[in-house]
Amino acid sequence: MTVRLLVAAGGTGGHVYPALAVAEAVREARPDARVHFVGGRRGIEKELVPRAGFPLTRLPAAGMRGLGLAGALRFAGAFVLALVASLFLILRLRPHLVLATGGYASAAPAVSAALTLRPLWLQEQNSVPGSTNRMLSRLAERAFVAFEEAQIYFSRVRTVVPMPNPVRTQIIDHRNDPATAEDFERFELSPDRPTVLLFGGSRGARSLNEAFAQAWTTIEAETSWQVLAQTGEADHQATYAAAKGERAQVVPYIHDMERAYRIADVVVCRAGALTLAELSVLAKPAILVPFPHATDDHQTRNAQAFVRAGAAVVIADAELTGDTLAAQLKRLAEDPARLEAMAKAARALTGDQDAARTIAGEIIARAESGVRA
Repeated sequence: MTVRLLVAAGGTGGHVYPALAVAEAVREARPDARVHFVGGRRGIEKELVPRAGFPLTRLPAAGMRGLGLAGALRFAGAFVLALVASLFLILRLRPHLVLATGGYASAAPAVSAALTLRPLWLQEQNSVPGSTNRMLSRLAERAFVAFEEAQIYFSRVRTVVPMPNPVRTQIIDHRNDPATAEDFERFELSPDRPTVLLFGGSRGARSLNEAFAQAWTTIEAETSWQVLAQTGEADHQATYAAAKGERAQVVPYIHDMERAYRIADVVVCRAGALTLAELSVLAKPAILVPFPHATDDHQTRNAQAFVRAGAAVVIADAELTGDTLAAQLKRLAEDPARLEAMAKAARALTGDQDAARTIAGEIIARAESGVRA
């Protein structure tokens, strides 16, 4: 039989990347599977999903938290329009199952699944679920939850499955590959020095960039670290001007993150759920600086799980300065045994689990179990 899957995901990479990881695993297992994405009109899905080779239907979507009455009205109007369109989409595609990974764009397709008696499955990335997945938990048949702390929010779901966040197969399949001379050459860095990878997402993070710029003189003079920093376009020139030298490579964007991860001995980054999943799979020690304005401060909660496991240290964004960053990097440089222990602790958080392929296998099994199509 041909498996038909509708994936509802949109808004941010944190919602879209795990959905793509599962979709790619379904396609790998069943090349004839029909996987269709539905998302919003303005989110990152409009670029990522077509690039991955999946069809995408874009529907109206709007947030409402913290926006008062006007936000509630915009949300309601977009939701009604998206709900009608989603119902027609489901009736046309006849999916065996709908998988939702959160974000406002996934709300209407997920509700449509319930209205048409299609099984609804959720995948929650964070320690504190967003508003959409909390609402959808009342309708879902199954939920895959990455953080133990989040399980209490899914008490109404028939089946809650503890499962690490799905990571792209190109990372999973090469997680044990050692860094090569070519990897270091790609970034014009030395294979004979320990390496820090610093990034704040595709657009960068100003507080990380500024702290690195302030810390660079100390890092260069008092440690053996070399640094690969992804700053985003907005801060690139200023950061580049402050951190020059053979031991620092400052770029606006890194297209081949797999190589960047391979050369990294420690990573300085935010604490988004998907970044943490990649750090765990790749066994990378980390200095985490949670984004302080994340909904319900979920990045701090995400980071705490890594700290408890011994896989990371945390610097609060309000306490991040050049001095605090340089001091933390100096401590780690002087304690290679701690770095090794942190790496082992990071890997232990996911072990050998391949969440994307596991979830894909369960989706295929559910489709074959006699779901009405």
